[in-house]
Amino acid sequence: MAQYVVYRDGVKLAALTNATTYSDATVVAGRKYGYQVLAMNGAGAASALSAMVSVTVPGKPAAPPAAPPPVPPMPSGWPTASNTGASGSLADVSGDVVLSNAGEVYTNKRIKGTLTVTACNVTLRNVEVDSGEPFTGNSTPDLFGIWLQESATCGVTVDHVSTITEGAPNVYVTTSIRVARGGPVTITNSKLLGAQLGILGVAAGVVRGNFIELGQNMRGDHNDAIQGDGATNLTLDHNTLLNPNDQTSALALYTEYGNNNNIMVTNNLMAGGGYTCYCGDGATDNNGNAARAVSVSFVNNVFWRKYFPTAGNFGPGRAYNPAGGGRWVNNLFMAADGTLTTEQVPQPSLDGS
Repeated sequence: MAQYVVYRDGVKLAALTNATTYSDATVVAGRKYGYQVLAMNGAGAASALSAMVSVTVPGKPAAPPAAPPPVPPMPSGWPTASNTGASGSLADVSGDVVLSNAGEVYTNKRIKGTLTVTACNVTLRNVEVDSGEPFTGNSTPDLFGIWLQESATCGVTVDHVSTITEGAPNVYVTTSIRVARGGPVTITNSKLLGAQLGILGVAAGVVRGNFIELGQNMRGDHNDAIQGDGATNLTLDHNTLLNPNDQTSALALYTEYGNNNNIMVTNNLMAGGGYTCYCGDGATDNNGNAARAVSVSFVNNVFWRKYFPTAGNFGPGRAYNPAGGGRWVNNLFMAADGTLTTEQVPQPSLDGS
């Protein structure tokens, strides 16, 4: 009785009696195998192993990539100084205000001073903060119109709020809204005028429907309408971000404290700065750790040539990374006169490349 013994990768796989074919049903798609056979006669004498034959099992067909979600339509109107911020009758308050009660709702006030929040889940609604200090050169101390000092584990809501830098000559405000500890914020329908920075330190939450216009650089500060330093789970949608200065940006997603992750930047109108956008990527953070952006998308934004021919003094943007599903889609230039063009803003390269 003749017998054939089949070996796979040097290991006995099967013994066949009076059969000359064998099907291996234990293979894995995409792997490579080596097969050998020896023959045995009825007396048990065996031949030498045959030469090895290598076979690569075909892989399963790759599933087609999912279609990206459709690009939303371009907004028909933008936030302006006239359709954002506080309105109506406001009660005047003199001096600096501190809100320290959790869950407090502070409404319908006009503050001649600054506003600081130290408690969780405070809501500011229909509030105007008029602040400023004499500018005395580079030694002028920091001044924040609204200073959010609540815990990083809780949030604050800022809705229909105005921060207005006093109009007299040589009046200085560092930042309209300073987010001190990186907790989630909701900032909507607000008007931030005349400071060196608009919203500083945003790290999570929603910033939507705001009008931010910076003042002229006075102390050598950064000038960013919105600045984050390593954000996660952040939506920036349908804001007007104007920086008339020839340095820094309208939007800056820096990486000082870590990488940017899961950020949607959609339907914003941006103009000015050195680069109009520092778009989220970074080689490293301040501790030398890798800080590449993941899942940061720019969709349907408009880069306005209001101040400079390329939207920013040096260009429209830098430091973008499409890793992790990020998309750079339908970002268009607007002419200086406010005419929207069909010219696509080129996707910036990785930071440092």
